[in-house]
Amino acid sequence: LRVAGTNGVRYLAVRPPMNYEELARQLYLSSFRPSLIGTEVEPEATVLVDLTADTDEILARMESKTRYNIRMGQRKGIVVREGEETDLSTFYRLLLATGERQEFSTNSLEYFSMVWRELAPHGHMKLFIAEFEGEPVSGLLGIPFGDTVTDLGGAVAGRHGHRQPHQALPGEETLGPAARGYRYYALGGRAHKTGTGE
Repeated sequence: LRVAGTNGVRYLAVRPPMNYEELARQLYLSSFRPSLIGTEVEPEATVLVDLTADTDEILARMESKTRYNIRMGQRKGIVVREGEETDLSTFYRLLLATGERQEFSTNSLEYFSMVWRELAPHGHMKLFIAEFEGEPVSGLLGIPFGDTVTDLGGAVAGRHGHRQPHQALPGEETLGPAARGYRYYALGGRAHKTGTGE
């Protein structure tokens, strides 16, 4: 609250703890008031893909354009590989390029490295890199937990767009985890149409 006041912050989004009365009181004393306009900070829903179905059935539930783009990336030389911690800097570079084009800010590389060190050793973070002729052109982070892999979003270099590298990644991670024992693939806030939404 001190930082918000010092920097003239006019809007503050908080995720309150279970016992939030004291936090609410402090916000009120600092002249913050609840917004009368609803603002979505995190996605309110996701889409679940049932990975127990076979590959053809999973693809059949997608929009025809998505299905076409997934296969186009494969036909046009896009290769997807699973990344290691050393690939985080590559993913971050792609993410910065995406943020610059789409005008959004992102967490620091140190943040992603910290999360990786906490989650990846236990198998709870996966990184996928799409390459064309050895050049990284897209990246995607996923969180496997229990029987579900959750898509945290991706990053695209902005080159080779006609090869649909961003579509090849969801295709790889949607179909790939089925062979690794996961039951569901959650698309996060993405608006893919698969016929198995929740």
